[in-house]
Amino acid sequence: MAVCNICKQSMSGPGQACALCLAKMINYAEGEYHDTDDPAVKRFNEELAKQSGPRAPQQSGGCAVVALAALAIPAALAVLGAVHLIT
Repeated sequence: MAVCNICKQSMSGPGQACALCLAKMINYAEGEYHDTDDPAVKRFNEELAKQSGPRAPQQSGGCAVVALAALAIPAALAVLGAVHLIT
């Protein structure tokens, strides 16, 4: 039986993260989940920071929201190992 790499709960299918952790990450990215102490949210933020890195341009206002949204889904997928980004 596989184990989620984030919450360490057993899961029935293959993968690195369970459906609950993935749902938490997506809902956090959409602004519908606010528990920043949740392991799934922490992992999401770590992956987002890796992708945006120090080379990200300084943006303000609505552009920052668009940039965050553009990085959010790839970050969630990177946690699952479904997307291998070349940096």
